[in-house]
Amino acid sequence: MKRFSKAFSCIYIDYLLTGISSENKALHEELGLLESAITLMKYAKDTEGFESTAPLIKLLDSLLSDKDFYAFLEELELKSTQVRNVLNGKFNKSKMGNFDIEGYFILDLQKFVEKFILKQLQKRGLQIEDSTVS
Repeated sequence: MKRFSKAFSCIYIDYLLTGISSENKALHEELGLLESAITLMKYAKDTEGFESTAPLIKLLDSLLSDKDFYAFLEELELKSTQVRNVLNGKFNKSKMGNFDIEGYFILDLQKFVEKFILKQLQKRGLQIEDSTVS
């Protein structure tokens, strides 16, 4: 009993100190993922799809294997930063006149996300007219 208690407390202390369980330590070190990301990916792998849908891990794998996804994330971060800066007053609006720069950046971000999702749906065989997305 003493031996088990000692081993358990070492694992627990390791998790408290690092935020990564010993079970997920190798994945964390190799990929830099947080404990919660690893746990949710394992959950996605073990979760079956609903009725005729594919398991979540197939969609996740497809996204993570697509270079467009990484380009999307980079651009999403840039556009989100623009919106954040405008909303927090860190953008010089003096030369904009009456132009609604906040609305412009927010709409630009929304359309960007919408367009990415549309392209992903089209890659998966759902042919939706992209004329609805401008």
